[in-house]
Amino acid sequence: MDIKIEISPREMREALADIDSYGEIVTNQIQDAVGRATFRLGAGARMRAPVNFGRLRQSITEKIGKRIGVVTVNVNYGGAVEFGTKPHIIRSRIKKALAFKPGAGFRFWDESGRVVVKSVKHPGTKAQPFLIPAAEEEAPKFAKEIKTILEKAAKIKGRRKNLGL
Repeated sequence: MDIKIEISPREMREALADIDSYGEIVTNQIQDAVGRATFRLGAGARMRAPVNFGRLRQSITEKIGKRIGVVTVNVNYGGAVEFGTKPHIIRSRIKKALAFKPGAGFRFWDESGRVVVKSVKHPGTKAQPFLIPAAEEEAPKFAKEIKTILEKAAKIKGRRKNLGL
């Protein structure tokens, strides 16, 4: 399951549409800001990932393009951890039955000491959000950083205009 989070406040969209008029220096500053925000978001998601899921934490990766940063979770159960699951029935896919070693309280098992059943009622899992809270924390910082870069560029652009350059 893919999780895609886009951070696009109205002011930032307008500024990015007009970004070429600000020049190469500002474009590079924005690219750097996107990179920093992407890495901070990835670090925040890793920090919030449940401790017992070491593979989940290791699967969080960042990719940075010119004007975009992407944080991905490269395990198939990432969405189930982030959003939780509803109660559902687990059935055997390959064999005719499921077999597992029972915990305390089971009274019926076969000679190997395993419980053998055709299906199991899974109670569902509680959501343990890690990526969305990290994005919600990072979004205002990123927007503020972009706004600062563009305000500085607008001041410089205004001075050049006043000088007739």
